[in-house]
Amino acid sequence: MKSKKKILIIVAIVLIIILALAGTVAGMVMTGKMAFTTRQKLAKGLSDIGSKAEISEFEEKFKEQEKMKQTPFEAETTITGKVNKIELSNTTGVEEVIEEIESAINNTKITNTLKADLKNNIINEKLSINLADIIEEISMDAEYNNGRVSLKSKELNDKYITFTKDDIQSDNQNEELEEVINIFERICNNQTTSFSLTDTEKAHFVEKYQGIFSEYITDAMLREEKTEIIVDGEKKQCNSINFTLDKNQIVELIGKYLKTLEEDETGKQIIVTKIQSISNTFDVEDLQEMIDDLKYELLYLEDNATMKCSLYCTMFTTYGFDIEFYFNNEEYTMINLILGKEEDKLSISTDEEISLEAVRTSNRLEVNLLGEEENAATLILKTNGTQKVLTLEINDVDDNMKINLTLTNDQISKTANEKQSSNTIQIAIQSEQNNIDITFNIDTSLTYVNSIEETTFTNENSLNIITGSQGEIQQYLNEVNNNAILLIRDAAQNSKIIQKVYEVIALYKEFSGGSAGQISNQTPQNFNSMFKEYTGIQQGSSMKILLGEISTNNSLDAIHKISVGIVEDGNKILNATTNSEEISLAKNNINVGYQYEVLATSVDPEGYITGIEIRKK
Repeated sequence: MKSKKKILIIVAIVLIIILALAGTVAGMVMTGKMAFTTRQKLAKGLSDIGSKAEISEFEEKFKEQEKMKQTPFEAETTITGKVNKIELSNTTGVEEVIEEIESAINNTKITNTLKADLKNNIINEKLSINLADIIEEISMDAEYNNGRVSLKSKELNDKYITFTKDDIQSDNQNEELEEVINIFERICNNQTTSFSLTDTEKAHFVEKYQGIFSEYITDAMLREEKTEIIVDGEKKQCNSINFTLDKNQIVELIGKYLKTLEEDETGKQIIVTKIQSISNTFDVEDLQEMIDDLKYELLYLEDNATMKCSLYCTMFTTYGFDIEFYFNNEEYTMINLILGKEEDKLSISTDEEISLEAVRTSNRLEVNLLGEEENAATLILKTNGTQKVLTLEINDVDDNMKINLTLTNDQISKTANEKQSSNTIQIAIQSEQNNIDITFNIDTSLTYVNSIEETTFTNENSLNIITGSQGEIQQYLNEVNNNAILLIRDAAQNSKIIQKVYEVIALYKEFSGGSAGQISNQTPQNFNSMFKEYTGIQQGSSMKILLGEISTNNSLDAIHKISVGIVEDGNKILNATTNSEEISLAKNNINVGYQYEVLATSVDPEGYITGIEIRKK
């Protein structure tokens, strides 16, 4: 039975496509005219249905995307949150954690700034997260410019790391980095493809497919009879134009469309291109596989399968249509559409149970998904001037849980070159003993500009992670590691949750042997080996790495801390200290062009080095 339903759904979807195509064709000659003959009424009805199914609002958004791909723009989005209610049945032992989560949501601010020139393949984006009670700011800058990716988090390192497509192709060892570039390229390419059909593309489908439906559905197959239908709550006298197809005819009609599509290389490419604007992994082979699957599924329709299509209309007005399937006196009403002046109704049902019901008026759309006992999900979209409100309610009868999601969009201002809007997302989860209600505020602005300023990269403000030297890369990684640890440690002072994370990281490092001095029971020889490669005269870059390791060691509250002093030209630029922050900051005073020497200044009774002095030569 499930297989049968699956096949019917596939058939119904294809039929809707057929009707849409037929409606497009009919609309070229019939829209707005009276229809006298049965065939004219059918053509006009299909045209009216096609007109009702317009997606003008989506088309408007696609036009906006088209402008965004041609014109540089700047966009900023700010997100804040507010906990309206958190009521849980059992909070014993986690009260402080819940309070902290609530505080974090209430005090967090996320800002995303995007600057893009998609026509010239330039994207510059900055994400900033402000956790007021925990961390003042964590940021990430990302820039893509014609095959070059640059990334920076100033809290971890003030340098950009960069790499180019040419670097990757010459190195052949960085598939992950190549995927990063592919992601940026897909973003640019997706913005250059509109999902809507151009006039030329529409004309292609009209020319290629307009004759199939009209040639197959002959006058002899059409039947017209008087009937009545309920529209806008009132009975309407009208005619029903019917045609019935058996299994062979269903397969034959849809087969003609599929065969034409298989031979239509231009049409297939148009379809693939449109789908790729949503999913870039879709290609012609995927489309052909879908066609093959559909042909295979159609063969499994029962021999006694019958499909009846009914169009309800008068000479002047179209009221809707039905598509019904019959099997051994068992009726499956798959699709019913009623078009009224005040509201349109669509329902899809199987086994005499309505599984989807939608009602649309001029300013409201409601869609209900029905389960066995009641609405499993309800979606409502309301439009009031410049405000739109989308509400989704999900009922989980088995677990006695209800989830409400409300999205509100207020268009604050809109001109040819600037748009501003305010959005809210409210999430409410209710069960017998739990109640959670959280609201997120999202403010957005978009401005079209003349050009986007590009970042200038130098050896001082950036590091190419493929062509850079091993020492420079290691120094960069050490600084990132040290600053990340310091960041988490500082945050741990304000957050019990992050404190636990910090403790786990420290524990992991202690037993993984990641940095020197982290294993409390290691021998002095193992501990002191961290200085082995720094004996003798060394370049400043090596000293920066050493300072990074010591800073990391000391920041983890190791048993064996190391005191560091730095002397240049007889002057102490760092007094002996074990403070990890001071040691990390001292790296800024080391000149990579100078040479230095490391001297041990103190050793504890067990033989562990506890102090060193770095001297400029």
